[in-house]
Amino acid sequence: MKSIPIKYIFLIGICFALGFAILNSVSPPPSADRGPDFTDAPTQNENSKHIEAEPEGENHIIDWRILRELNVTTGKRSPELDKLNNQFVSIPGFMVPFEDNMGQAQEFLLVPSPQACIHVPPPPPNQMIYVKMPPGRPAKMQWIPIWVSGKFRIMTNDSPYGKVSYYIEGRYTKPFGGAE
Repeated sequence: MKSIPIKYIFLIGICFALGFAILNSVSPPPSADRGPDFTDAPTQNENSKHIEAEPEGENHIIDWRILRELNVTTGKRSPELDKLNNQFVSIPGFMVPFEDNMGQAQEFLLVPSPQACIHVPPPPPNQMIYVKMPPGRPAKMQWIPIWVSGKFRIMTNDSPYGKVSYYIEGRYTKPFGGAE
């Protein structure tokens, strides 16, 4: 069996670390009180129906650090995290599809770093979000960082990769391009 040269392992590690650093440095711009307007959000493909407007209220931009405030053993969570339950949110991350389905995914996990895949132990449940897109509007498969927007819920779900502490009823996804 041939071994992988150490320089390649080092380069892969640097790439993962850079992706993780970019996602953890995201913070909302000062003028982003309301977040993106879902009525003007991009659709998933040419055949998609227009995305309905979000209900009245705010769209919160979530940082992965706040999701760590759920103790997966005891279930205790911070008041700040509790306030996000059943709210519309946007969060950057990396898509981990459950299956390869012609470049689209109806359901997938969103994780904070690109190295969270089936080849390594998955992140803890409080660092994974189960995303389910609306019927007939799957998300385009992306192997780059993306934004996911939708209704956020704190609830335990089972996935092919184990327990997941969060769920988003997806509205749309789009490539990550800095602050939402």
